[in-house]
Amino acid sequence: MFDEIAEALAHGRAVALLTVVRVNGATPCPPGTKLLAQEDGALSGSLGAATLDSRAREDALRLLRAGQPELVTYHLDPDSGESVGSCGATIELFIEPLRPEPRLLIAGSGYVAQALARLAALLGWLAALVDDRSEFAASATLPERAEVAVADIGSWVRERQADVMSAIVIVTRGHRSDGTVIPCDDLMRVVDGKGRFIQPQHIQHKFDIVMRWRATHSEARLSSWTA
Repeated sequence: MFDEIAEALAHGRAVALLTVVRVNGATPCPPGTKLLAQEDGALSGSLGAATLDSRAREDALRLLRAGQPELVTYHLDPDSGESVGSCGATIELFIEPLRPEPRLLIAGSGYVAQALARLAALLGWLAALVDDRSEFAASATLPERAEVAVADIGSWVRERQADVMSAIVIVTRGHRSDGTVIPCDDLMRVVDGKGRFIQPQHIQHKFDIVMRWRATHSEARLSSWTA
């Protein structure tokens, strides 16, 4: 079961771990029994009765959405087969949602990227930065848990296999190098919790903004704005 938890978290999927902490009466499972609930409702393990498993699944999914652990108590009905004896029983479950640690993948390692990494650390995110300029990566001032790499930016982001618990921020040295990151097919499939996609027109939009600004402002002011 713990291997299943590790696999789910590694692929960006949240799960709920249910543990029997106390029983009273003739229950179908002893204390210590565990049940694992996936986000899609799939269960691993059993509490010993189909109706009890179903009730536990509903609470597990509710707490996965809420993101909070909870101690729940079930009064087992002997007529439905939930309890072993004829007098009923009580079972207490501790339900703990487990979520993958959020990651912030930052393309670039300049001042903006470093500031984002520090902010991410304060919010409990893991930050990883990449730059194709070794002098910038080597001089980056980062939080203790953050990592920085010198590599081809597009390849590095692709290798990180971003999932629904990942966010990508592209703050390289300019729009032209930003565009080398976005076209990667794997980046097109980076989604947030609602399944939205990062699309290349976002980069085109940045170019459009610059060109419209250039058309209405002086060259000197444009240089000051982009510095």
